[in-house]
Amino acid sequence: MRSDFIAASIVALVMMVGIGVLIPYKFFDLVAIGAMDIWLAVILSILIWLGVGATVIAIIAIAGGTSMASRWTGTSYVKEKSESFSMTAYRARQRAMLEELDEAIKLLRDIRDILKEAGE
Repeated sequence: MRSDFIAASIVALVMMVGIGVLIPYKFFDLVAIGAMDIWLAVILSILIWLGVGATVIAIIAIAGGTSMASRWTGTSYVKEKSESFSMTAYRARQRAMLEELDEAIKLLRDIRDILKEAGE
């Protein structure tokens, strides 16, 4: 797992505990002292839980999506670089072989010329 995904998960957990537990707790605390009706506290708590759930899912989806996107682009970049390096090495090898063949051709032409002179 990537660190950005873990950090987003921790933020989501803190938000889920902080908002999804403490605010409904305070609502029912207000019900206990008589400042709020029980049905209002229940409805508001359910709405807060739904909102926190949707927000946590969104945070995890965004963090997971960006984490996967960075893996895809990072992997392709590394693969592209390694292919580029191997292609460069292959081209250098081919150039070196062509230079050696040119030298061999030059040497064979010199031998041919010497043999022609000797045969005449």
